[in-house]
Formats: sequence, structure tokens, C-alpha cells
Amino acid sequence: MKIEKNILSESQIELTVEVETPDLDKFLTNATTKLSEHVKVAGFRPGKVPAEMVKSQLGEAVIWEEAAKLYINKNLDKIIADNCPRQSLGMPQISITKLAPGNNLEFKAIVSMIPEVKLGEYKNLGIKREVVMVDEKEIDKVLAEFCEAQVKEAIVDRALTTGDKVTVDIKMFMDKVPLEGGQAQGTAVIIGKDYIIPGFDDKLIGAKAGETRDFELVYPADHFQKNIAGKRVEFNVVIKEVYERILPTPSDELAKNFGLKNLEDLRHNIKHSISHEKEHKAEEKAHISIINALLAKTEFGEIAEVLVDSELENMMAELAHNVEHHGGKVDDYLLSIKKSAEDLKSEWRDESLKRVKSALLLRAVSEKEKIEPSAEDIEHELGHLREHYKDDDRALEIINSTAYARRLASELANRQTILKLGEWNIIKNAKDEVACDHEHDEHCEHTK
Repeated sequence: MKIEKNILSESQIELTVEVETPDLDKFLTNATTKLSEHVKVAGFRPGKVPAEMVKSQLGEAVIWEEAAKLYINKNLDKIIADNCPRQSLGMPQISITKLAPGNNLEFKAIVSMIPEVKLGEYKNLGIKREVVMVDEKEIDKVLAEFCEAQVKEAIVDRALTTGDKVTVDIKMFMDKVPLEGGQAQGTAVIIGKDYIIPGFDDKLIGAKAGETRDFELVYPADHFQKNIAGKRVEFNVVIKEVYERILPTPSDELAKNFGLKNLEDLRHNIKHSISHEKEHKAEEKAHISIINALLAKTEFGEIAEVLVDSELENMMAELAHNVEHHGGKVDDYLLSIKKSAEDLKSEWRDESLKRVKSALLLRAVSEKEKIEPSAEDIEHELGHLREHYKDDDRALEIINSTAYARRLASELANRQTILKLGEWNIIKNAKDEVACDHEHDEHCEHTK
């Protein structure tokens, strides 16, 4: 093997690797076996097709290309470790520059390296965590939501009033011209909730099924639909059905529906849940304050643009996941905000750089303090992932790869480092106690 090094910048190095044919020959058998799984030949099971038949169907060049990929996957980590002046970060850019059956393989690897990180003081920063309190009104609100979830509805033949649900057909106009997207059939409205626009519900009170109400309302100036914000809109509303809604009241019976003894236990359970959530958010906010404080004290060498670009792609993937999780499409979302993916990436570039620096900072602290997950920690996480994706062969292939295990180890090390930074820097005092009723909550962590 011959390797040439070309320093591209302080943060990147290009390695040109030439592999002699005999070294690559060893991977041809494995390449043929792997490709045979996708070759269909009558009388042979997938993966059992003879090598000559695989070569005949796919061509020798395809087999050599697969062998080259297998060689690179097996040897790249060691090549990089032996030839880079600093530890690599992220996936290198690989390009095969020479490949022909019976000839030497040549490929290039552009490797981004971890920049030099000079840590400032990262202990005893005296970060204060917000005091967590739970107001009785917050408990009442959750109780009301529980009651709402168990409401019973029945169609009634009477004029509707506050608290009823009504289904309506809506037509909206501006200066008697129909509004685009302003027509809806069978829309459910709970009178008194003001879901559509303030004043809309009041215009329907007293109507009965089959009646029509025509009226005008001015939309709030800060309404999210800019085309009608602050504008007068005409409504034509047909009442279809009126439902009486019977809400359960907070009671011992309601508590029993949740497997609890009485209303007092239910209120306490809600209080503990709110406390736990607020504590988690307060801890998260304190950790962010620690990272921000440490970033201001840390010096970074040159950071490769590829790392910032890679993080931007992660941010776009997060956006896509969130939009799709709520039933939307990314393209539609971008149209609604009148921006392109490139516009967002440009806006997010500073935040992306901050994320990269934060990751480098955590890595530097974990290395200095020798914080790393155990093999048991990693295998435990992998086990959960394998179970979750047990029916997804592609996902399992990724999860079982060495590269994924390495990435997971890095993520676990970051989590453990953040927790350690919290121990070293968050002020602990009586005010940090969560406002929960310890006497009644055997599950509260503060009673342990």
C-alpha cells in the first residue's frame, strides 16, 4: 500500500491511497458472495449462486467495485489513524480514482480533523438553576383537560349555547369575493373556545340546526394568515348539528378512571408530573447556560466547513421529521414561510457553527476527564434500538455497523459529560428542591 498526504488546510488532509492488486484480490470472494444475494438464477437460493454466474450476470467490473468498497470499509479507519496528525471527525469524503479488473486500486479520502481546542476553566462556574414551583391553577388546568377527554356528547334539538359543540359549513368572503381556502364543510366548533376567531362563537349562540347566520368580523392584526390579518371578513355559516356536551367533574370517580384511589391522589399525581417536567426543563436550561459560558472561555482552531455543512443537513433532517410528524410536508412548509431550504441553511449557519463548537467542547472535556461509556452502556442502547427496528433490515444493518457503534459511543460520552458538567457547575441549595409533596409521593426522587 502506498499513501500520499496532501495538507489542504489546518482542518483537512487529503490521503491518496494505492492498493496493490493481490491485497484487493482477497476481497473478491466476499464481494461475489454479497452480490449473489441480489442475483436471481433459477434453481439457486439467494446468496448461493455460483461465482461464475454472478460474474456473468453483473460483469467483472461490478464485482471489483464491490471488493473496493469492502476493502475501504475494512481498512479506512486504520489508514486515517496512522496518517492524520490529529483525530478525524465525521465521515471522510471518499472517491475511487482508479479501478479496473486486474489493476491496482486508487482512492482519495478527504478527512476533516478535530481542530485544536484550548479549554478554559470548566468547573465551579456557579450556574443557578431556576426554582421549580407548581401552581394550583396548573393542576386545575390539567384536570380540566382530563375531564374534556372524557366528555360525552349527544345531538339535541334546541338552540345552541355556550359549551355546546356544533358542526357547521363555513363560507368566507372579502368584499363579497370568496376567500381562497375559506370554504369548509362539517367543521366542528365548541362554543366558547374561540377556536376560529374571537367573536365567531358569539354570533352562533341561539341558532338551531338548519339555520344560517351571516355576519362580519375583523381579524386580529397579528393573525398568522397575513392576507386577512386586520381585515374585515364576511361569514356565511350553516348550522348542521348541535351537540350537548356533558363534562365529568373532578371527583373521586374521575380519579378511579386513572387507577387512583381518590381526587386527592389524582391532584398529587398531576402535581408530581408537572414538577418532574419542570425540573427536567430547568436542568436543561442550566446545562445550556453552562455550555454557553464554556464556549466563551474556549479557543478553537480552524473548523472545517464540511462539519458546519454536515450539521446543517442534520438540522434540515430535524425540521423534516418535525413537520412530517405533524402530518405535513417539508415542501409545503417552505412554501408557507416563503423560503427555500438554502435560505434556511443560510439563516442557520451561525447556529450550526455553535452546535459544532459545542460538540468539540464536550469531546475535549470528556477526553481530559477520561469520561467514556462502558461496553455494557453501548450494548444496552444498541439492544433497545435492535428491538425497536427488528422488522427493518436496512436499519438493523446500520445499527450493527462498527461506524454506528462508534457514533453511539460518542453520543453517550457527550450525555455523560453534560451530566458531569452539571455536577461541577450548578449551585445546589435548598431552593433547588422541586416543589412536590414528598410525604404523599413515594415515587418522588427527592424522598429517596
